Amino acid sequence: MATSCMGDDGVDIGVDLGGTKLAAALVGADGRVAERVSRSTPQTGRDDVLDALTETVRHVLQRASKHGLVVQSVGIGTAGQIDVMRGVVLAGTANIHDWNNVPLRDAVAAATGLTTFVDNDVPVVLQAEREFGAAQGCTDVVCLTVGTGIGGAVLTGGRLLRGAWGGAAELGHISVDKHGPVCACGFRGCLEMFASGTAVARRMAELTHGDRTWTGVEVFQAALCGDVLAEQVVSEAIDALAYGVVSLIHTFNPKIMLLGGGVFSEAEWLRERLENKVHRMGIQSMVQSVHIRRVSLGTDAGLIGAARLRAMSTMNGELS
Repeated sequence: MATSCMGDDGVDIGVDLGGTKLAAALVGADGRVAERVSRSTPQTGRDDVLDALTETVRHVLQRASKHGLVVQSVGIGTAGQIDVMRGVVLAGTANIHDWNNVPLRDAVAAATGLTTFVDNDVPVVLQAEREFGAAQGCTDVVCLTVGTGIGGAVLTGGRLLRGAWGGAAELGHISVDKHGPVCACGFRGCLEMFASGTAVARRMAELTHGDRTWTGVEVFQAALCGDVLAEQVVSEAIDALAYGVVSLIHTFNPKIMLLGGGVFSEAEWLRERLENKVHRMGIQSMVQSVHIRRVSLGTDAGLIGAARLRAMSTMNGELS
């Protein structure tokens, strides 16, 4: 989108920081995105990640200045447990080396001179979809992102469920099998041990006796093409995911269950299979009324939601 269409009310910079890719862009108040910049996330530790992040933000800031746009803030969405009030990454993702106890908000603010907000990447996606996407205008939404792991966010009564310090909604770590495998978190039978892309790939490797290396996407594609073992693995994953989704519906009574992440990015057939199973389970008065949708903003959702953290803090008194 041309920056000339972004209006005179200023813009915000949204940053989507993942284990493999770092992206940033200018985002207008209407959710339109311009001047996207992306690069690989450094794998050599926090200092290099912070340097890459601030360098990317400065690059986008220069582009904004070139077009005469005033940048109001930087918003960052990143994986891990985030103390949203202090903007600190308490426990990060294994994909980013040494990404624990990182004062991310203060580091970026000091390097750029801009007011900075930090949140977990799934509430950021939910915020974008709530304002501009598949959950637009809805006040009660549960969001699950299914990729390497499983992340979550819950909107109830129009407000994000935060918990004591911002760590609520670790939905990938609800147990769907008390006798299941031990998760890296220390709990047993976590949902992401059965239904994440990593879990699907691991299960396929077990059934094929390690004859090749699989990715989660490859397993789902193989199932779609009729591979019998892949279909078994996918059916098991859908079963686990359905049990998790029904439990979440029973707990939060959402109007919309929003599905995102790499597993669902191009898989409407998978959403349909999950929906058909979910709607036959649990308390029918609760599950039948829930709309199960995929995120609609694609890879821009993380950028848009991060950029809207300033507006969200103003509306809800959060993140300040």
